[in-house]
Amino acid sequence: MRLLFTSWAWPSHLHPMIPLAWAARLAGHDVLVAGQPAIVPEICAAGLPAARIGTDVDLAALIPNMPAAPSRARAADLPVGHPLSIFTAMAEAMLPGLTELVERWRPDVIVHEPTTYAAPIVAARAGIAHVRHLWGVDFPQTLRRWEAEALAPLAERAGVAVPDPRGAFTIDPCPPGLQLEPDGPRQAVRHVPYNRDAIWPGPLQRDPGRPRVCVTWGSVLGRYGGGGSDAARVVAAVAKLGVDVVVTVAARDRAGFGAVPDNVVLLEHAPLAQLLPGCAAIVSPGGGGTFMTAVVQGVPQVICPGVPDQKLNAAQLAKAGAAIDLGSPDPDDSLIRDAVERLLEEPSFASRAGVLRAEAAAAPSPTEVLSHLSRIGDQA
Repeated sequence: MRLLFTSWAWPSHLHPMIPLAWAARLAGHDVLVAGQPAIVPEICAAGLPAARIGTDVDLAALIPNMPAAPSRARAADLPVGHPLSIFTAMAEAMLPGLTELVERWRPDVIVHEPTTYAAPIVAARAGIAHVRHLWGVDFPQTLRRWEAEALAPLAERAGVAVPDPRGAFTIDPCPPGLQLEPDGPRQAVRHVPYNRDAIWPGPLQRDPGRPRVCVTWGSVLGRYGGGGSDAARVVAAVAKLGVDVVVTVAARDRAGFGAVPDNVVLLEHAPLAQLLPGCAAIVSPGGGGTFMTAVVQGVPQVICPGVPDQKLNAAQLAKAGAAIDLGSPDPDDSLIRDAVERLLEEPSFASRAGVLRAEAAAAPSPTEVLSHLSRIGDQA
């Protein structure tokens, strides 16, 4: 079977698909991963064959215009064109190159993250099955009512009717206790955290009498001015609780922390999945990779969300009882400390996080999901 994976140039949307691509290669399938030039290094870093398609888009000019998310309001309150205008711009940039690649390589199935809207259009044109692969909570589902209108011009140029972006089914790594009510066929898959070229730092020294709290501010959004709070301020606020604090930080951001207290350890490019065991809580903006890694590790979360999908993540996890949603990317220090103290003192948060961890672990492995892809590939 030939499997084509594709994502626009946003690493945290690509990363959740990488374990399935690995599983397919190990099972002897022919795998190719296509993306815009900016994401090709991420594909290659994962040890997967890459196809460079389309052109890059100036994300820095688009991201500041993203609206507030529908976690506090109905999805219908989102203005038309936001944030779909970002995703349709990516589809415009990818469509010609992806069309040419599919015509030449002829995959049996296209697997795409849900906002790579070029994929369903190209699949419809080529008569190929496609499925979407979520990165966590199904945020694009909240935008469903605008998809047909947004995709119509692209589909018309491709000479096809507007396709259903959901495809044959949705590959869903999110535990049922967190997910929105499904609006189409779903295939659960176990979320396997992917940390790129992270290096395990080895055992960390700690005071056995103090709980450990992880703080991370993500690795992608801050590049484009959407990072929210100053991570150094958040770390300082948590450190005042007298807990051990472990911080994952990109090398480019290390200097911004300056000197840190003795109870704080800064780690560059450390694998979050290996750091979270032993942590009693994590503080973050709730981006997809961080959010899902903490879920599968059963760690309660304090979330300071900024952009729409983070806000939905925070709302869903708080509703499930495994997080405190601070509702803002820039909460006061006192709110951060109060939230962390609650997670440490109230056992219900850890208990609910444990339930979600068990749900995540019960999902089929990426290898087990391959049989479902083979079946739709044969039927296409």
